[in-house]
Amino acid sequence: MIVGFKTGPKTWAEGREIVEQHGATFCEIWFNVLRADEYVEPLKWFTDRGVSVGLHHWGTIGDMKPNYATTNKDLRERTLAQMKECIDLGAAYEAGYVNIHPTSRVLEKHDVDAGVQSPIPDSATPEATYQELLIAGCVELHEYAKAQAVTLTFETIPAREQYRHLDRSETYDPGNITLADSKKIAAAGCNLANDLTHTVASVAPSCPAESIMECMTASLADFVADTADSTKLVHVNTMVPPFDGTDTHDGVRDIDFDNGVYPDKELVQKVLTTFKDRDDVFIIPEPRDSMGDNYAALVELTQDL
Repeated sequence: MIVGFKTGPKTWAEGREIVEQHGATFCEIWFNVLRADEYVEPLKWFTDRGVSVGLHHWGTIGDMKPNYATTNKDLRERTLAQMKECIDLGAAYEAGYVNIHPTSRVLEKHDVDAGVQSPIPDSATPEATYQELLIAGCVELHEYAKAQAVTLTFETIPAREQYRHLDRSETYDPGNITLADSKKIAAAGCNLANDLTHTVASVAPSCPAESIMECMTASLADFVADTADSTKLVHVNTMVPPFDGTDTHDGVRDIDFDNGVYPDKELVQKVLTTFKDRDDVFIIPEPRDSMGDNYAALVELTQDL
């Protein structure tokens, strides 16, 4: 496993500090492809110091979230073009991977800077058409990345989205991909990113309330077992109740585990044991704060496997 940290425009200073204080040699970049020029100098700082990078695609199409599984042909084509541009940039940076979020059935407005998003009424793609376009889009992007010698990963996604980033008071269901969809993406020959809390949040709303913990744990174990060979990236996050299909981006420090986050330390280590002898799998924490402490905690946690 290759353990790294995450950084981006809001946390460049913290990222540099992690490299200087902890000796980190890999980082995932929160990468807004629409502002690629703004990343040149910050990424040069890392690569000049022997730190390799992975790119996590972000961007919008106008004021909309990218979507390549829609019958809106213009949006679909522009989305595929934007993601291919991100793959090209990944190749230029010799990135360990480029990670993207597979698209939903419902179209969404998205303001990346403000951290707000919302569904567009009456925009859902019919299920059968969505499934066809989803897999076709993933395969097209996978083959494009393969030709560029770039590892492209498709991330697991929670069942529900928040109108405002990390505000669970108001949420909506955009018809995000299910774990069954992710398995189909893997079966089509594509690579996956298993975001642990996204994975369990994907099934949480359908779990019986009286056995939700057991249901989420069984679903996670099943998904890891079925998709391990296709998994190239693991986002190691935790979350706190209520388990309502959303994520909270909590961390992996002892203080987090003592606070009763899910998955607990034992379960996180059990999942990571699956990948401990793999040199083609990246392990990245995504806490909402304290990245340096979480990176150090994750390194320690993986050394105990």
